Amino acid sequence: MGQRNQEDPPSSYNLLTHLALESGALLVGQWSTQGNMMARFIKETRGTLLQAAYNAQVNAKGEESTSTELELARANRRTAYGLKYAFQMTPQGGAGVFEGSYVKRLTQKLSAGIHGLLIPSQGRLMTSFSGRYEHSFANQEEEDEWQANLDRAMVQVEKLTEDDPLTAYDSCVLAAAFFKPKWIIAFNASPQQGVFELSYVKELSSSITLGTQFALMPPPPNPNNPSPALKAKWQIGYEYSAEPATSVKVSMSNFESISCTYEDSISDFMSVSVAAHANWPKDSYKTGFGVSLRL
Repeated sequence: MGQRNQEDPPSSYNLLTHLALESGALLVGQWSTQGNMMARFIKETRGTLLQAAYNAQVNAKGEESTSTELELARANRRTAYGLKYAFQMTPQGGAGVFEGSYVKRLTQKLSAGIHGLLIPSQGRLMTSFSGRYEHSFANQEEEDEWQANLDRAMVQVEKLTEDDPLTAYDSCVLAAAFFKPKWIIAFNASPQQGVFELSYVKELSSSITLGTQFALMPPPPNPNNPSPALKAKWQIGYEYSAEPATSVKVSMSNFESISCTYEDSISDFMSVSVAAHANWPKDSYKTGFGVSLRL
């Protein structure tokens, strides 16, 4: 990423690679020209996920900070829970943090969860609560249209033979046929931190998703105002995705900033992406590019 604001660090470049083992484990590594690095191990088996990660970052003064994480998560159709431990070492010292979360599906559409963060060195325990409601059909007309698309798709599937393989275009048609229009509303509240968030997502089709978020959060305290009032923040986003690897993401917030990312597949084994971020009140503009290889 390169930035126009001269107070920001100069341009840097990142190399990311991963290796999938026959056992089902995934190894991920990343290195940047700024000296940052990341290594991650991921293993998933029958709804149980195990992750171990190591991160090292270098700040503008040349000081290095490291973090080591270990996470275990498990999920099924009714519940999901996870435990995580992270230890961070900085030039000022080291400290460990414990995290735990639990989510329960109360009904077919409604879920509720709780998240806890324990910092033993500070003797602090912070909790947050969340909820999610998902509605698959806005009205009976949408449900009838989905069923009609499903019937037409099944006719196409029954006609397939080994000599007549499924094309990429047919795959997109079938994906759209099995898609159910829906909207999702969710909230998250952390009273101790004074953060309250409300989100709404509308999936218009299998390729297009719209979303918006409204939040109340306190700005960073300062000596002149040690107890600042809550500040409102909103954000809207648009996402378009289609096979094999085309995607467009755009987001904008009331902090007068906008971000966009475009990714496209130029062959069966290569994808390219470009990104831009603008924050005109701070006169900060970032641009970036990426290349993904599938071997």
